[in-house]
Amino acid sequence: MILKPAFSPNSKIEVTYYSIRYRDRIVTPVTYITQALSNPIYADLVSVNPTADEINAALDGALLFNNSSGPWDPAKVGAIIYSQYANAARQKIDGVDVNLSHHADLGAMGDISFWANASYIESQQRLSALQPETELAGSLFFPPHLRGVAGFTWEQGPFKLTPIVNYIGGVKDRRATVTYDVGSMTTFDLTARLKIDSETPIFRGMDFSLSAQNVFNNKPSVIATTQVSQSPYDSANYSPWGRYISFSISKSW
Repeated sequence: MILKPAFSPNSKIEVTYYSIRYRDRIVTPVTYITQALSNPIYADLVSVNPTADEINAALDGALLFNNSSGPWDPAKVGAIIYSQYANAARQKIDGVDVNLSHHADLGAMGDISFWANASYIESQQRLSALQPETELAGSLFFPPHLRGVAGFTWEQGPFKLTPIVNYIGGVKDRRATVTYDVGSMTTFDLTARLKIDSETPIFRGMDFSLSAQNVFNNKPSVIATTQVSQSPYDSANYSPWGRYISFSISKSW
């Protein structure tokens, strides 16, 4: 849906709604491998005290077998967890995107263009017959429910200024029995550009640009890790880059 109000011809509102359903999506059905032997929702994906035939079948289907328990003894295998990729999941995703824009002529002060984009998403997933429907959106390493960006560009002659605010909503860490909140992240970017309009050949067509990303040096929230090699933040949603400033000069002819 696109709206262009008659009382504000330089404004526009765009609203998009989408609904997606997946069946038999390829996933690994055991989300948290540390809970595979204790959580009853994974019972149909675990074989306790497997037979020799089950062990051999599992080994035959593996590209790599790594034994870290000393001399290999099939009699000591207590369980097999079947978490290989399979067409197991059902997912449903619903979301709304909203885009706003407005342009204003400020006369002698130049002109200015405003814009804002926001997205809201809900998604759920069921991985196997015994598992309940779980939330995806708003969970760690999945898209947050809400994210948005807003800014404006002010242009006055050869000078242009663009500040932008970026918002990424918080998520929940559901990897353990207790759920933890992972905070949202808001960053501020700023770009200034000056275009030289000179009759002097050496300066004609030159652009000077100064850009700063994450001006206030915000950082993503820290999450729990079990290995030193793991990133201590949600790398799927938040950037670890701090304040970044760049300056460029370009010339065209």
